[in-house]
Amino acid sequence: MSQNSKKSTIIIIILVILLIGSNVYQITSKNKIQTTLNTKIDEVSLEKDALQTEFIASSARVDSLSAVTTDQEGKLNASQTEIKSLEAKIRQILKNERLTTDELSQAKALIASLNSKIADLASQVAQLQEENQKLTNENQQLNTNLSNVTQEKEKVQEKLFTTEKEKAAVEDIASTMNASDFKFTAILEKKNGKQKETTSARKTNLFKVEFTLNNRLAESGEKDIYVVVLNPENKVVTDDESLKFTTREDGELQYSDKIKINFEKGKPNPVSYNRKVLKPLKGDYIISVYQNGFKIGEGRKTLK
Repeated sequence: MSQNSKKSTIIIIILVILLIGSNVYQITSKNKIQTTLNTKIDEVSLEKDALQTEFIASSARVDSLSAVTTDQEGKLNASQTEIKSLEAKIRQILKNERLTTDELSQAKALIASLNSKIADLASQVAQLQEENQKLTNENQQLNTNLSNVTQEKEKVQEKLFTTEKEKAAVEDIASTMNASDFKFTAILEKKNGKQKETTSARKTNLFKVEFTLNNRLAESGEKDIYVVVLNPENKVVTDDESLKFTTREDGELQYSDKIKINFEKGKPNPVSYNRKVLKPLKGDYIISVYQNGFKIGEGRKTLK
């Protein structure tokens, strides 16, 4: 081989070596770049996952606060509207499969703003809950006070009712008539209507009772007077043994007659009562007059 041929061969070998080296370098560089890029993609993916997890936690916290504040009647609507808007923006970014660095930064900033808004909302909710609890306590106290007032009112009304009943009872008793100038007479009434006082049982055919009713408190009007006539055998002289009335001191009694008096308040009211008797017995006859359940007059006549 000539000297020139040797040089040419050497040059070719050197070129081949350089070419191979260049290719190896390019391949190695490309691999390094791909490795770096894959690493960067993995880091972005991990960061996206972390942001996704944080966003889910923040959204869950918003949901829990929303449940608490459903009865706040719009006081927190502004904050809740802003939070929903931020959530929508974050959700829109995170749904991308591959995020850029700028998009990651934007998502971070939005989530930070979201968490800040959530913290403000939580503070407002806590304040409203405290105010609501205070109002609840005040309402409970007012209800307690109202209950106490109602009980006191009932006691006063009960006392007033009792007082009015007692007053009415006193006024009722005070309205009982007073019978004055009481006179009980045995009479012989002749066929011509003439009357003559007598003490003979054989001649007596009429009892006359006279008295005057007085009471300054009783109202004018019709009053019932019950007359009880007892014969010497202590039996009630009556035309109907079923006739009874109730007294306040002696319970239920039979009566002989019931008469009605038109009473006029503020003036004496003379009363005259006659009862015919057949074959009266010898002995003491007692006539008692009752009004308003009380005995207001009594007369005695002895027949011989």
